[in-house]
Amino acid sequence: MHRKIIIFLFLFIAFNQMEGQIQIASKDYCPIEIRQNNNKYQILTCSGKVILNDIDSIGRLFNWYWLVKSNNKYGIYDASGEKILDIIYDEITFPGSIWVLNAEFTVRKGNKYGIYNGKGAATVPIAYDEIKFKQGVFVLLKENKEYFLINNIVVKDKILLDKTFRVLGDFPSDNTTFYVFQKDNKQGILDENGAVFLDPRYDDIVPKRVMIDGSAKNFLFVKTNNKWGMIDMNDSMIVPIQYESIELVNPDYLTVEMDGLKQFYDLKNRRLITDYNFERHVGLDKFSRIEKNGMQTLIDNQTMQLVFPFKYEDISYNEKSNNFTVKLNNKYGIIDFDEKIIVPIIYDNFWEIPNGNNTNSQ
Repeated sequence: MHRKIIIFLFLFIAFNQMEGQIQIASKDYCPIEIRQNNNKYQILTCSGKVILNDIDSIGRLFNWYWLVKSNNKYGIYDASGEKILDIIYDEITFPGSIWVLNAEFTVRKGNKYGIYNGKGAATVPIAYDEIKFKQGVFVLLKENKEYFLINNIVVKDKILLDKTFRVLGDFPSDNTTFYVFQKDNKQGILDENGAVFLDPRYDDIVPKRVMIDGSAKNFLFVKTNNKWGMIDMNDSMIVPIQYESIELVNPDYLTVEMDGLKQFYDLKNRRLITDYNFERHVGLDKFSRIEKNGMQTLIDNQTMQLVFPFKYEDISYNEKSNNFTVKLNNKYGIIDFDEKIIVPIIYDNFWEIPNGNNTNSQ
């Protein structure tokens, strides 16, 4: 299997401020020298050759890239003394994370912005009114319209950044980023290269990731004509698009709703549980509570089977005593798994039940 291996190189920078000199360990471990004199700086190679004179300031921008200022203009040099960007820009920023591998710098000349990479090549021309860095993506603004930069490709369609998701590979370097985008009021998916992965044909897309048998699986909740369903990353239908709502309950089950009633969907076995339906669901540790027509019961979280019929106004599991506190006809009592009455259902409040305060209710 093909593996991409990323080796992180950490640049060690050594400062020696004795006698107004600073030494910087370069990529080749041959230190260049920065000398300060009368509030000005001079940059020399390790052999003593002058690279720059009369510099107003110099400071580390990112990894081995250094921001240089002269006459209110900015440029970039690397720690070996190589020029990356001329000192001609009104502003240079590095908006990314310190953990990214590729340097990309936002530059401004006058009132227009562009982007240059770590080799000094323009990836985005200086033609935009503003450039922002949001959720790992450059957002380019021009004439009140947003564009998005993905892998040096300018995407004109709107990307819904809050829906960005990753598909995990065998190794971190195999992880893949995907973007939900919108075109003509329909949503689709772009891959990490900015190419269309899923055509924009859904009214809404909600990415989900669950663990099934120890493996992370990605799914997409999709909406069309006000109905919800679910597809996998191969665009294969898992849950038909026919439900009023769909919700991920836990890594094993969904709830789907039709005509105001919900059912569970088994993700592992890809089947709808049709034995019962309900209006509301509350997930709990061992037994979860469901409700219909004002009556409650519990389901076993392992088997998803009903513990009792829908007959109680309130029910909770007492883990310590391994029985159930129930409310019937506005009275409280305790029953066991076989619905045998342990404490008569005659009490107005559950705390009035004998030893009721010593139970650990779920």
